[in-house]
Amino acid sequence: MSEFADIEGAMVTLIEEIEDGGAGVFATVQGWASAGRNATLAALERLVKPAALVMVERREQSVASEAVPGDPQVGVVVAGSNLRSPEAARLGAADGHGAYELASKVTAVLDGAILADVRRLRSISEQIIAADERTVVIEQRWLAERPAELSAPTYGGETIAGSEAVVSVHVNSGRASAVEFGFPGVDGVYRHTVGMRERTIRWSGQLRATSHSSLIALETTIEGLVEAGRADTVADSIGRTYVGCVALEFRRDGPRRIHPLRGTVSQNFQLDFVQVAG
Repeated sequence: MSEFADIEGAMVTLIEEIEDGGAGVFATVQGWASAGRNATLAALERLVKPAALVMVERREQSVASEAVPGDPQVGVVVAGSNLRSPEAARLGAADGHGAYELASKVTAVLDGAILADVRRLRSISEQIIAADERTVVIEQRWLAERPAELSAPTYGGETIAGSEAVVSVHVNSGRASAVEFGFPGVDGVYRHTVGMRERTIRWSGQLRATSHSSLIALETTIEGLVEAGRADTVADSIGRTYVGCVALEFRRDGPRRIHPLRGTVSQNFQLDFVQVAG
């Protein structure tokens, strides 16, 4: 299988599994090779609705300095239809789901989803691209990014940022600390290395919780560690560990945010550690 096929297949499966009352919400979910919006709308006309098409659209431009391919962008089009009225096509009725509800259900499932244990979906945009007296079509665009770290790092073996946090770990260069000494009558200076000193390790990303109170609990735990000043081991999700680290400073970046569909709470943050022994 190719990378594009893996992404398409994983997203089709996630949308197929959306249920309401024990039954699947969509009558048709399938992959589609995007050849322009008109071709996509024509394909939707032939499908039983409610319908969703998943389309790998393009790969992001490669960063020349890194010389690696960019992440794929994926389109999802959702079509809700009702023969009785445009209102029912938008809002739904007793005999079916409207396009607005269908799009919301898809977003709730895809936003932040992990694909094949290596990619995370991130929402780019959403808009209505077609509507008439019986059908409404909504287009979503997603970035299937491949971050180096997909799980939360730990401090002292604990996921102090919470298991749902999105965190990157940045490690600054380390410097050995040493004691220099000499002996009377002996030429030269001797140096005894006593360990690694002054390495800064920064966690940056987003804390996530189901409620304000849960997020406050996470922040309080982190602030307590900063206040305590104890040395422990920092470990990230790619196998790096650093012993003798002290939580130095916790900063909130910007306001709290509420997920528009799930109602979950998030806070961008930075947490700096200093390695005092190693």
